[in-house]
Amino acid sequence: PLKADISSCGYIIDLSDRSRGKTTNKLILGLLLYKMYGIELQYVRQRRTDIAPKTMNDLYKTVIDYKYIEKIFDNRFNDIFYHSKRWWLTLRDDNGEVVEKCEPRCTFCIGLDDSDSLKSVYNAPRGDMIFHDEFITSTYGYSDFIRFSDICKTIIRDRISPIIFMSANTINKNSPWFAELCIEKEIEPMEQGEDKIIVSDEGTHIFLEILDENISKD
Repeated sequence: PLKADISSCGYIIDLSDRSRGKTTNKLILGLLLYKMYGIELQYVRQRRTDIAPKTMNDLYKTVIDYKYIEKIFDNRFNDIFYHSKRWWLTLRDDNGEVVEKCEPRCTFCIGLDDSDSLKSVYNAPRGDMIFHDEFITSTYGYSDFIRFSDICKTIIRDRISPIIFMSANTINKNSPWFAELCIEKEIEPMEQGEDKIIVSDEGTHIFLEILDENISKD
């Protein structure tokens, strides 16, 4: 699930059409980092309504259905549940009853419009993986980049360990996000199946990938 070298890139961005496994890959990586280092995935969407239970309940569905949780955690846990913007790993018995809940939580969900309210109250010392899912939408919201930057600053504080992942279910090279990230010239000539590392004027390393076409074979 990880093509880029996270030891050298601060941002890892991938674009493609839908149903390519981008989100599931990041969730699996987040669970592995949680198991190995106690890292808490910070899952970001554009609006707080995008992280409401009716939207979020199926976020880990593929991970659950293909039993990745059992495989990663050696059958100690077999499910995960969502409550109040937080995901907890659980162990359920044959009757579906929760017999153990893992503390601390493994994932925290944030909407960009939560940026101001989080500034003075939220602390995430284990939040070393930040994932902005579906960052390109049909509408670029008011100050989305600034709000995302504020959220990252709130999470990261002065740590140097966090990595920022960004995924989009569209190949829209004209998104304002690329102008904000100062990579619009670099992405313009890229084709599907290409990737590159871009170094900003201030020295930030950004791994950018446009996934190849999703071709099914009979």
